[in-house]
Amino acid sequence: TVIWGQLGIVDPNLVEGLPGVAAADADSAAGVLNSLRYDVILVVICLLPLGYLINASVFAALGAMHENPMEAQMSVMLAMMPSVAALMMAQTMMFTPDSGLVTFGAFFPFTAPAILPAYMLMTDVPVWQTLLSMALCLAATIGIIWLAARIFRGSMLIYGKKPTLRDLRRVIFAD
Repeated sequence: TVIWGQLGIVDPNLVEGLPGVAAADADSAAGVLNSLRYDVILVVICLLPLGYLINASVFAALGAMHENPMEAQMSVMLAMMPSVAALMMAQTMMFTPDSGLVTFGAFFPFTAPAILPAYMLMTDVPVWQTLLSMALCLAATIGIIWLAARIFRGSMLIYGKKPTLRDLRRVIFAD
């Protein structure tokens, strides 16, 4: 805080008024350790690998469905929409952290890894909501990995022809 204030980037009076900043001495290591939110760090450690697996599985399934990179571009744009939505929710969170849209983003598995830790820093989130969000993200990760594996396997079996939605439905629900 002192360094940023001396550079003129941050107003020291503004920073001193923030909760938790005045109580912790910014120059001491003990003050920094006392101001860390270990619950948020734990949520980040748990949710970021799940978010990565969700996105990697979706992109692997899309890669298996298309033979040509030009064909895959539209699908990739659709797969990136939840990430763009998470950025927009983060901007909304700055002005209205308790809005329904932000709460939805904290529970939706595609946006929860980005939104929930920031939501926890902005407001007091009950423990049950955090655990429910993590459980939903875990269940969605398992389901999406299973679905992507089925699509990948089926796309390899029907190699040489572009899979239609009927083919994908048959592959997904086949034994």
